[in-house]
Amino acid sequence: MEEKSHRNEMAQMKLKHEQQVAMKTEEISSIQSQLSRAKRERDTFRQMVDSAQRAIAELKSRDSSNRRESISGLEEAATGARAAVVGLQERVCALEDELGDSRRDTARAKTEIATERSTWELKLGEMQQKINEVL
Repeated sequence: MEEKSHRNEMAQMKLKHEQQVAMKTEEISSIQSQLSRAKRERDTFRQMVDSAQRAIAELKSRDSSNRRESISGLEEAATGARAAVVGLQERVCALEDELGDSRRDTARAKTEIATERSTWELKLGEMQQKINEVL
């Protein structure tokens, strides 16, 4: 009777910890996809900045007075794109930090599961030993 309740308790704890690990794994996967998406966006903005800078350099080299307004607009666009790149880089860093935290949480949960499993196995062994002694 006591052994059955012990087994049920172990099964419930195992299920609980497996659910925690599954949740953390799903969270890691979600963060990784967000990180990939942010990196792609950052790369796109970098390309836009590079393109705008090349256009600015080309327009400056023509040195025509009617192009000054275009250069100013392109410089503003490049500045905006640079700010977007900086924002995306910060977002990527934050997502990488979250990913690291989630990985640490998952590792800790797995360690707790292993520790609790060992503890319960020791208790089970002790109980079996006592049962054998009684018989």
